[in-house]
Amino acid sequence: MPPAVRSAAAIICGSENSKRDIAKAYGIAPGKVRVIPYGVDHERFHAGATLNQKWAKSFGIRDGYVLHVGTFSYRKNIPTLLRAVALLRDKGKWGERQVVLAGSQNLSLKGAPEVFTTIRELDLSGCVVLTGHTPDEHVAGLYAHASMLVMPSLYEGFGFPVLEAMAAGTPVVSTTLGAEGLAVTQGKDIVIADTLEAMADAVVGLQDESPQWQQMAANARRLVQMKYDWSVVGEILWRLHTEEVAMGAACLKAT
Repeated sequence: MPPAVRSAAAIICGSENSKRDIAKAYGIAPGKVRVIPYGVDHERFHAGATLNQKWAKSFGIRDGYVLHVGTFSYRKNIPTLLRAVALLRDKGKWGERQVVLAGSQNLSLKGAPEVFTTIRELDLSGCVVLTGHTPDEHVAGLYAHASMLVMPSLYEGFGFPVLEAMAAGTPVVSTTLGAEGLAVTQGKDIVIADTLEAMADAVVGLQDESPQWQQMAANARRLVQMKYDWSVVGEILWRLHTEEVAMGAACLKAT
């Protein structure tokens, strides 16, 4: 065990997933690991964020696209999203929409080659846009102009894309594992879909700008502002700091 871990009064991480991993990796009591969620920069991620049209047009991105943000890897489970798209296409429910996959395409990562194989085998090249690594200045606009974010993840240390999309006023479809640890409510501020069929139904059910779409977007924005603003996170961190200082002072006094 590293000395810093052994001597720390408390270890801070952003999610219950990370807490379990840290406790297991270092063999420490879970009570020593405190979960304080990360925050979202609302000045950057908001419904009015602009998408650079020159950049978007360079990839052929059209309005109404479904978005996925994340590195091509096994845990992101991108092929399931692609199979949901193919299912909708085969049922005549996909139309002319696109799915934009914004993320690094490192083929050495487990699961990355399968993304390209799935696109080819399902003949989806005409509706899939691959942006590769997306420069930071374009990410907020991608969220804000998407019809929805879909995250079929098998594991997330912390669901940054989910919260960033919510802050941008974009509805989110996610697996349970993709949103684990986040204070979200199924059907209110997120749609949880854990099977291929449920994901396809969620994508076609959240029609762009429908009353359900608008209400879910509003609920999600409100949730992120109340629980995941950096000012809120800072207050939680300060309370933890003062508690640990008080406990340390009490121990010194007792000795």
